[in-house]
Amino acid sequence: MTNKSLRDALTAKLGVSRQRISQRANRLKVYVPMTTEDATYCLAHQEGFALEEFLPPDTVDRVRELLRALGSDRDDPSTRRSALRGTAKARELVLAGGTRLPDPILPNGILEDASKMATTAYPMFYVFENSLRYVIATMMANEFGEDWWAKGEISKSLKKKIAEREGEDGENWRSGRVAHPIYSTDVDDLIEIVKGNWPVFRKLFLRPSWFANHVAGLEMMRNTVSHMNPLLKRDMDRLRDDLSAWWGFIRANRAVLNSKNGRE
Repeated sequence: MTNKSLRDALTAKLGVSRQRISQRANRLKVYVPMTTEDATYCLAHQEGFALEEFLPPDTVDRVRELLRALGSDRDDPSTRRSALRGTAKARELVLAGGTRLPDPILPNGILEDASKMATTAYPMFYVFENSLRYVIATMMANEFGEDWWAKGEISKSLKKKIAEREGEDGENWRSGRVAHPIYSTDVDDLIEIVKGNWPVFRKLFLRPSWFANHVAGLEMMRNTVSHMNPLLKRDMDRLRDDLSAWWGFIRANRAVLNSKNGRE
C-alpha cells in the first residue's frame, strides 16, 4: 500500500487529484516494470521529496534501484523531472565492435542498463549456460557415444519440444544454432536430462538436487534479462558468484570430464 503521507504531500505539491498522480506514475511503468506503489515513490523523488523521510530503508533502496534504471536518480529536482522527457537529438549506445544504436526516446538509464548488460550479464549468461550444456553433452557422449541424444534417457516430450523448436527457428528465424539438439534446450531441460541419466552424472555430481539447485537461480535471472529488464546489483552479484563456483567445480573435476565412461 502506498505511503499515505508521501502520497498526500505529493498531491498537495502538484495540486492535482490522486487519479492524476496514478496516471503519471503509470507512465513510468512503461519504461521500467514496477508496481504502482513504487512508481508513485519514483514520481515523488523526481518532484524533490526525500524518500528517506517517509519510507523504510529497504523500500528506499528498492526505489533507488528503479530510479537508476529510469535514469532519474539525480540530485537536481529539475533534472529528475526532465529525465523521462527525452530529446529530439538521438543518443547513441556504442557496443563492443563499434556497433552504434541510436535512440531518441528512451531514458538515459535504459541505455546505460543496455550497455551494462551487454558487457556483464549477457556474456556471463552465454558462457554459464553453454558451459552447462557442454558438460552434460561431454558426460553423455563419454557414456553413450556421439549419438547420445538417441541412446540416452531423453524423454519423448523433450525430444518433441526440441524438434519443434528447431523447426520453428530454422523456418522463421534462420538462426545459427549449433547443430546438436542440446543447444536448443532450456535450463529446466538440462535439469531433466541430469535427473533422467543419474547413473551417468553421479560420477560428477554428489546428488541430483545439487545440480538442480545450483542452476535454478540462473533460469529466474535469465527470464528477467530475456524480457529486456536489467538485473539488480544483488542478482548480478549472485550470477557472478554462481558462475565462479561452477568454474571452480569444473576445474576440480576436469579428470572426470576427460575420462571415457567417467573413469580415468
